[in-house]
Amino acid sequence: MIANKGVSWVEITCYGRTVHGSMPETGINAIAHMNQLLNAPRPSG
Repeated sequence: MIANKGVSWVEITCYGRTVHGSMPETGINAIAHMNQLLNAPRPSG
């Protein structure tokens, strides 16, 4: 297939874990996970 016109809708959910502000390193940051996913290299072509 050389070209295709259309649309694709995708819903992605990233989960995190809240923690007390005095120990942020023990939590899981869902925003950081989503950032990694959205900035991952994509195949060209």
